[in-house]
Amino acid sequence: MFRRMRPFLFALAVWVSLAGSAGADDGGLASFIRESVWKRIAGGGMNSASVAVTEGGGIVFSEGFAAADRGGAVLADEDTLYNIGSISKVFCAVAIMVMEDDGVLDLDDRVVDLLPEFRMDDGRLENLTVRMLLNHSSGLPGTVFPGAFSYSPEDGYEDFFMDTLARSSLVHDPGGAAPYCNDGFTLAEFLAERVGAMDYADFLRRRVFGPLKLSSAGISVGARSDPSRQAARYYRPDGRMEPLEAVNLLGAGGLSCTALDLCRFSAMFYPSGSSVLSETARTEMLSPQPPEGRGRSSLPNLTFGLGWDATSISSYREAGIQVLVKTGGTGHYSSVLFVVPSMELSVAVLSSGNSDAPELGGEILRRILSDRGVVSPVRSASVSRENGPSMPDRVEDFQGYYGSSGGGLVRLVFDRESETMELWKIDGPGEADRSREVVGTFRSGLTFVDENGTDYRLVSDDGKRYLLAEMPLFETEIVALEGLPIPEDPVSPLQGVAGRLWLRRDMSRSDSSAYYGSAMVRPFVLSDLPGYLVFGQPMAMIDPFRGAAATETLRDRTELILDETGRSAWLYGAVYMPSDRASSLPSEGTSVRLEEGETCRWMAVSRDGALLVELPPEGRCLFFDRLGDCVYDSLVDSAPLSVTAGGFLALTGVADDVFYLSESSSSTISGRELVLIGGPQTPTPQDT
Repeated sequence: MFRRMRPFLFALAVWVSLAGSAGADDGGLASFIRESVWKRIAGGGMNSASVAVTEGGGIVFSEGFAAADRGGAVLADEDTLYNIGSISKVFCAVAIMVMEDDGVLDLDDRVVDLLPEFRMDDGRLENLTVRMLLNHSSGLPGTVFPGAFSYSPEDGYEDFFMDTLARSSLVHDPGGAAPYCNDGFTLAEFLAERVGAMDYADFLRRRVFGPLKLSSAGISVGARSDPSRQAARYYRPDGRMEPLEAVNLLGAGGLSCTALDLCRFSAMFYPSGSSVLSETARTEMLSPQPPEGRGRSSLPNLTFGLGWDATSISSYREAGIQVLVKTGGTGHYSSVLFVVPSMELSVAVLSSGNSDAPELGGEILRRILSDRGVVSPVRSASVSRENGPSMPDRVEDFQGYYGSSGGGLVRLVFDRESETMELWKIDGPGEADRSREVVGTFRSGLTFVDENGTDYRLVSDDGKRYLLAEMPLFETEIVALEGLPIPEDPVSPLQGVAGRLWLRRDMSRSDSSAYYGSAMVRPFVLSDLPGYLVFGQPMAMIDPFRGAAATETLRDRTELILDETGRSAWLYGAVYMPSDRASSLPSEGTSVRLEEGETCRWMAVSRDGALLVELPPEGRCLFFDRLGDCVYDSLVDSAPLSVTAGGFLALTGVADDVFYLSESSSSTISGRELVLIGGPQTPTPQDT
């Protein structure tokens, strides 16, 4: 763990926090917020935060917490920038509604008419409308991840995105369901550029940020060239600082601003607020936007709005109050915005680190409204905690394999004796590859509750099986698992793909740490799940060379295309190669030159040893151990590191970059250290 800041600096952070804007007679709200934030910071998950509460055009509370930059001893305040992640979707929806007010498009226009160059391998595309991009019902797979999150702006993401979709098909009929979908907003961003004949970021500056006087709002912190505003830095649990994060899908999650400006933006949805929209467009933005078919009858539908996660929350709705909410999360930041239009009240929480800003924001909003007698201080449970009759026999119908909202393969198992439901995560074909993630205790009907108090409910609809999980923030349920149907005529994948280790060969020198986990993949098949190949997530094989998601209600589905030789795999934009194609790292040293079109060279390490690596100016070196964990990254690591047998070295850069590698024989270096010569040397907090 990182060392705590010196006592005087910690005290100064508290003093600055107390010096922020807060009403003198706020009923203890300021104390409640400060205590709640510092509790999370002390717990080690939250690095820093900024919280703003506004009402009726005035500031109720606006303060920053902890250090935005530990190395420079710069404290977070109300002017500190944070990436706002998916809250950017609300800005994207506003941009589209501005264009509708201008008369250049309509929400129910077909996307192919406005963006004729957009293609997919799916005839249903003709039925896709602009509205469906903004309410998550488009049927697009989810998120084109490669190039989306980086440490510098990525040119060419639009072309890459469009090319990826051109090789893909829809997950469901347009308007037929509404799993959360980033791709819809990315496509809306490019559509806005085409229709508006203007760069998307420029359009926002001219038509949204400027008129609403949002001086801090702009593209993500890692993509900005103006250093005049302090951005909150992200620190790993061990104290190492990562470079500022650039998010290249602007419409879906690529903006940044201050918490106070986020509240100022939300005032456009107040009855008396200054808006860049007509009253008709503003009303549309406040309205729920269910999918055309309202999804499956037995499944919950989040009250998605145009960009909003929810346009109402039940306990507030029952009290006669509409609450809008949008959450955001990237690799480095967590955020939430709550808006109560009728009360002209807004709450914004922005944070860096591995924290849950939405939970904190929800606590603050409930405290405010419970103090006013609008709702009870504690949300009531959505499912009765009373035990019912014994677990029914029909739970056996739900036993089996499922796709999960997290992307992996899960098996549901029921124990009649203990009356429990177990969720097992399946990472491979062996018993050692299975881990029990959740144990739910039977309550009544088809409902269970785990040790954390999270409710689960089994549902069958139109012959399909689902497990729903409680979402306390939205006071509703979401599809957590969807059953995998066994095909009548199962197809096996190309021989030699399963069981082989695959390496992502299109890794970029600017990829963020969010991609560590997908750099190495070992696909597998199961004898009792015929017709599927699990390549990161379960793929139903269409033929031996192509697999697609078999689920319709889960987010971030992918498609798989294998070349006929088995030497390359395309996974919704990411390109993989078998690990046996990696070069062997010679013991006597070597130089590596990246070829034309090559961005990453993998090298297999066959024995423990000390390695010297000299990087080109913009090159990067990563080392993954045999388990696939990234244990060294030259962008953030400066200390020596062990290189172990069975691991892989990844050298990333651009064509003609040259890396020099040699075995170290220095007496000052132990036999298992990796030493970097040249290249960036980021100091850790212990060094400053």
